[in-house]
Amino acid sequence: MTQLTKDELLGLSLETFELINSALGRGDDEQAVAHLPGLLRLFDVLISAFSSHQGSLSRFFSRAFVSLLPSINQRARAEGFDAAAVDKRAELAWQALMIVNRLREFGIDLPNWLAGYEKGLATHGILLLREARSQDLITDTASLPTELLLLLRLGELMEPPGQWVILDARRLLAQQIKEALEQDTQSAGLRDRLRDCAERFRGFSTIDPNLDELLRRLDALPCVAIGEVEPRTSAEPRDDSLRDEVVPVAVVAELIGAGETLDPLSAEELARLIPESVEQWLASLAPQSTAELALVHVPGARVVPHDRARLQLNLAPLLSCGSVDQIDALIQAFFRPLQGAAASHTFSLLEPTSSLYESLGLLWRHGGQLDPDHFPLLTVCTTSWNRCGGPGALGARLLPSRFPVARMAPGQSLVRPLRVELAALQAVLYHHEALEPAMAAIRRNHLNHGWMHRRKEPSSSDPGDLEESLRLLHTKTGFYADSYAPLDCLERWSRGVLSALLDMQVAASSMGPGFYSVAQKLFEQTGRVKPLLQWPDDQEIYDFLAGKEVVFVTPLAVDVEAHHRSGKAFDLFHDLTIRPYGLRCVEAPLSLYPNRPLSGFSESLERCLEAVDALYRERPFAIFTAVCGAYALPLCEAVKQRYGVSCLSNGSLMHAYVGLHQTSTSRWRLQSRKPENWTTSHSFDVGEQ
Repeated sequence: MTQLTKDELLGLSLETFELINSALGRGDDEQAVAHLPGLLRLFDVLISAFSSHQGSLSRFFSRAFVSLLPSINQRARAEGFDAAAVDKRAELAWQALMIVNRLREFGIDLPNWLAGYEKGLATHGILLLREARSQDLITDTASLPTELLLLLRLGELMEPPGQWVILDARRLLAQQIKEALEQDTQSAGLRDRLRDCAERFRGFSTIDPNLDELLRRLDALPCVAIGEVEPRTSAEPRDDSLRDEVVPVAVVAELIGAGETLDPLSAEELARLIPESVEQWLASLAPQSTAELALVHVPGARVVPHDRARLQLNLAPLLSCGSVDQIDALIQAFFRPLQGAAASHTFSLLEPTSSLYESLGLLWRHGGQLDPDHFPLLTVCTTSWNRCGGPGALGARLLPSRFPVARMAPGQSLVRPLRVELAALQAVLYHHEALEPAMAAIRRNHLNHGWMHRRKEPSSSDPGDLEESLRLLHTKTGFYADSYAPLDCLERWSRGVLSALLDMQVAASSMGPGFYSVAQKLFEQTGRVKPLLQWPDDQEIYDFLAGKEVVFVTPLAVDVEAHHRSGKAFDLFHDLTIRPYGLRCVEAPLSLYPNRPLSGFSESLERCLEAVDALYRERPFAIFTAVCGAYALPLCEAVKQRYGVSCLSNGSLMHAYVGLHQTSTSRWRLQSRKPENWTTSHSFDVGEQ
């Protein structure tokens, strides 16, 4: 029999969690209600099977469940009534309370705020059902058991319980017992459930004689077996097989309906399984269905997770193949059946970098990590995803990024690191032992222009290269290592960049997945997933600059300052209003390879900071911006720490904001420009890689 390990079961738990989170996010209460019991049963299976790991597993599930509670609360309190929605929302409230209670049974430490949260959720669930009943949206008695359970839980939480809770719980309990007594026989499960309700009621009130008599009559009624499973305590294993270090797949399939093997798969097996899974999902759809396609990364989970409204491709099994060509072929295999169904269904393509970041954030919060060698492959995956699903291929409707748009306010900063910087930073963070020989090789060959500009041929097995990343940092961003302490100089740069990314808002636009390896390290330091944002609307940027004093560090300082003084920088577009702002410029170090103006990057950075300090002493400024490659983020971090000003950095786009035409931004807002008010610099473009 195929076996599942603890890590595979945890992966399946993550997949189930993601389906619930997705359902709650789009307001699909029915799907959330359907999957929540499965997640709770997986908790039981793991705790029972791997008792030696109970502490870590309990923490894992407590974080997962607690993180769901705000979304459940929001859905339970959503406006609008219809019979189906009310029933499911009340069921959500009850399931949330059951989850919290189960965690407490295992002695798991939970946040103090949960007690008040539980009371509010139970109360709202009760009122929700009553409001629906008063409007005749619910006319049968099917929701009464849920209402009774909510009342009992509220009575247990209140000190003392409200009189209305006691009276209503007693009335509903008596009503359900009477309904059971009207039958000639009853199931043992029903009798046990009602007896359990009575014991819970006895915990905060007294059983009156009439109710006590009903319970005695209930116990005397003959029972018949109707295929119900005997109740188990939460700590009792399902059977002896759950005590092993692996769990049979059949056991898990029976519990949660998993129909797909979770064993490691070869590229050939994935090439067969992926289109088969997509075809099976398509066959289950109603005609003219709409569905969202998403790219995720959930280790140990199925390769094609899905529900009625969403189909996902899980990259975790694909990345293990290790081949760029094979991964691209597998992504094409995912889309092939969808192309044939595009005429009868409507598909939307979720922007992949944001959906991937969400699933990676979930992985990190639950103690997992992505193999550093897999990060470069994510760029290959997102490129293939957009190519196969977008115009000219599947033609799915492209959904915008799920990253929220940044909002600017005094003192807030927003930066976007360059892709070259992120690649070099990944080398520093994950391959520290290899830095010294790589930097030594660069030092030996820095006068060899051919060697410094050499680019490795794209490889199907290794899309990232440490030495190449560091060479590009030197040749594309103006970084130049100190001759006597090159490694110290590199670490000085990386500390400045990391501090800026940690302390400031980070814009994800144009970065692709390059930031994710850095985000994993930031999570290790802080225990928080770094939020990624979209760059604001251009009008908002200009409104933020309006009336403020700005200092701009750029190698094109003379051109930028002259254009600003001409007044044309305030009349660049037909559709944007640019109100006046003050601007002073500092010339950035001219250290783009092969230039070495001083001993190294650190000294050039200090000289530049001295010039900025002089401007601040002369007249304080409110906003600092920089377009100067490797210097930009360390400068922003230092200036922010010294003066508390807002910092903006987004490569050569900052030049375009002041009306400087460059190749790297030549298409930005091209149709709305007033060409006569733009100027052109014949100098090089800096830092836009």
